[in-house]
Amino acid sequence: MRNDNVNHPSHYTSGPFECIELSERYPFPGGNAIKYAYRWQDKNGLEDLKKALWYLTYAKKRDTELVELIPYRFFIDSTAIRMLRKLARLNWQNMRGFWKGMAELAGGYKSGYTRAKKALERRIRLLESTLTNEEQTVLSDIWQDKDVTESQKHVAYRLQARGMVRFDKSVNGWNPTGKAR
Repeated sequence: MRNDNVNHPSHYTSGPFECIELSERYPFPGGNAIKYAYRWQDKNGLEDLKKALWYLTYAKKRDTELVELIPYRFFIDSTAIRMLRKLARLNWQNMRGFWKGMAELAGGYKSGYTRAKKALERRIRLLESTLTNEEQTVLSDIWQDKDVTESQKHVAYRLQARGMVRFDKSVNGWNPTGKAR
């Protein structure tokens, strides 16, 4: 699908399905939490994760039964569960815990709220922490298309967890997030 910033923006269509196919199944707060987690690496980064957390918390405060985080269609929405499990399996946007939590909620398990919230909080803390000198060096090397040495791979994986780089299997190398190849 070609990029259409109005009808089908790339930050919503780059996944295994278009984000709206999942988010429309939810009341506004739940759908927004999903939307922001779905696109965070491709659009506004940390700000989107904070917004996802805000909507998750808002829905909980507003509705103690978590109805605003559960799909509309049925109490147990098998389509939403399937989509969320797919995102968890793919570790979409490095947010496996969030997708698992939302799948648990869609299945009627209120404990999913805690899993989803903790996944967002951990990712936010990780992104707000400062880069070490070693991380800055490896990130700089990746941006300059230099190969990552065997001893630097653990640092590259830490950077991947922060959403700053991705491992591209097609070229067997690291790709900085946001840099077109």
